[in-house]
Amino acid sequence: MTADRGFKIVREKYPTGTTTYLVRGYLDGKQIKKRSKDRDWAKQECDRLNRERLNVQRSLRPVLAGFGADEAIDAERALKLLAGRATLEEAARFYMENNKLESPGTTVREALDEYLHELDMRVVRKTMRQATFKGTKNRLLRFFHGCESMQLKKLSPAFILTRLEAVEKSLASQDNSRRCLRTFLQWCLEIPREYIQTNPADPVRIRKPERSDDITVLTAEQAEKLMRTAEDYREGKMVPFYALALFVGIRPNGELSRLTWDDIDLASKEIHIRKSIAKTKTPRTIPIPDNLAEWLLKYHDRHIYPPSFERHFRAVYKSAGIKKWTQDLLRHTAISFLFEKIGEFGRTAEIMGNSEGIIRKNYRGRVDRSTVEQFWNIRPGGSNAEES
Repeated sequence: MTADRGFKIVREKYPTGTTTYLVRGYLDGKQIKKRSKDRDWAKQECDRLNRERLNVQRSLRPVLAGFGADEAIDAERALKLLAGRATLEEAARFYMENNKLESPGTTVREALDEYLHELDMRVVRKTMRQATFKGTKNRLLRFFHGCESMQLKKLSPAFILTRLEAVEKSLASQDNSRRCLRTFLQWCLEIPREYIQTNPADPVRIRKPERSDDITVLTAEQAEKLMRTAEDYREGKMVPFYALALFVGIRPNGELSRLTWDDIDLASKEIHIRKSIAKTKTPRTIPIPDNLAEWLLKYHDRHIYPPSFERHFRAVYKSAGIKKWTQDLLRHTAISFLFEKIGEFGRTAEIMGNSEGIIRKNYRGRVDRSTVEQFWNIRPGGSNAEES
């Protein structure tokens, strides 16, 4: 049998920059581990567990951790009344259940620390991308800011909806945060945690507008200036990324970040989006327009998604005069110009990996039709020749 050892605190630091404090030791032969990002909490818990360990070890007269003299006498009297038929814990639980008393329950802070630690470990094991972890963490912390001490079981659908509307500006952001929150609460619901009995985010629905109010697109002139800036920046370091995102609308996060040159067939002028990287988990083949083929042929020796991506990405669009970057700006631009070029909802949806309904609802009339030809003639080296 493992001998009892005192509890101690171990500081842990992960590659993601997160620091946690692990309280570990043995109590009555059993190993106990508790982890938190709060150093003060870890110190208090370590002290409490060490006091409890002393109680177990002392056989003459137990010392009840944190109890006063009156409480210790009360406990002794209760044990005499029970006469070995039940433990104090069993008796207390029976009393609480039959008198409809509830234990305090798990707080948001406790569950969130545990959940984020688990996600952090997924990043370390490379089963979750750093960007996904960061986005999830930021959304959850923003939602629960100021409510960390709230008990999870007190969360309600009405509270969640009101809170989402308060902390997220757009409907799209509200829905994204709702999905993120629902995943977290489902994790709280699952065995062995069972911090809650039902998921309060399940019935929450975010109203969807008739036409998305979050879609912004570049004009043909802005698109051309962006590509010229990308050409001039560090010998075209960011050209493959911007060209692929702007002219065929490959999703930057998840798809374009994991696309390789092996997925691009310049001979047959096709890009193959594998099932493993497709957002919809459905592979698709994208035809390469003539102007994009020229960009890719000239800059095929560059990374598609270079190291220190965010820094280079921001440097290009800011130099191009785009002060505020909106989510999926390049993809929205590509879809809008493609639809105006071919005029078919179904074909546009097939190429872009969307539903026909989404194309019909969100992308008609987004760009000036007189500039469509100009957009598809944006080519490297400053040429603006007609497509053959």
